[in-house]
Amino acid sequence: MIWWLVLLNAVAALVSSGFGVAAMLSPAAMVPASQAPADRFYAVMYGARSVPLGVAVAIGVWIAPASPALALLLAVAAAAQIVDIATGLKFRLWTMVGGASFATMCHVAAIWVILAR
Repeated sequence: MIWWLVLLNAVAALVSSGFGVAAMLSPAAMVPASQAPADRFYAVMYGARSVPLGVAVAIGVWIAPASPALALLLAVAAAAQIVDIATGLKFRLWTMVGGASFATMCHVAAIWVILAR
């Protein structure tokens, strides 16, 4: 895989993981003022998904950048980001939509490069 695509995927995955950690530490900070206060349970559930998945992608793109297994991992990460896009659209969280869209495009581009070989 192209080095800059590896880097973009790693950064996108780590940013997603960072938001997962932030959600677990301070759920209320992740919810817009127009919404009800965040429930810690759901914030931890989000973090439990985003942190390990993001770390796995960030490591996987460097260790096995042309592996079919990485393509599957990236597909799972892209699916999770698509759910984040839908959530962002529903609650009009445009930065969430933008960040998740960027990550989805990075993951899908990497999948395409891996499978095109």
